[in-house]
Amino acid sequence: MYCENEEDLNETFISILQENDWFEIEAQTFELPLQSYLIENRLLYKNPVNPLFFLCNCEGLISQDGSILFSSKQFLHYKSNELPKNIIVIAEQVR
Repeated sequence: MYCENEEDLNETFISILQENDWFEIEAQTFELPLQSYLIENRLLYKNPVNPLFFLCNCEGLISQDGSILFSSKQFLHYKSNELPKNIIVIAEQVR
């Protein structure tokens, strides 16, 4: 989903949580700047045992085929199959 500004992003994030009934559950992120989204929505993210989704940024978007480029910055040493099956990616436009 495309968001034009931070307010739009917050509303979209809340809509995703509502659609999936993901309030007051465990989530996972390795990126400090994204923790505020989890804190604001009362999602547990410190040492989760069974997180329902993974929140991250990405290195880039590939417009030719719609792929998302990740690196160890987002996943650390984990493989994609070791993370929750649901992933929310926040991709920022570089100017």
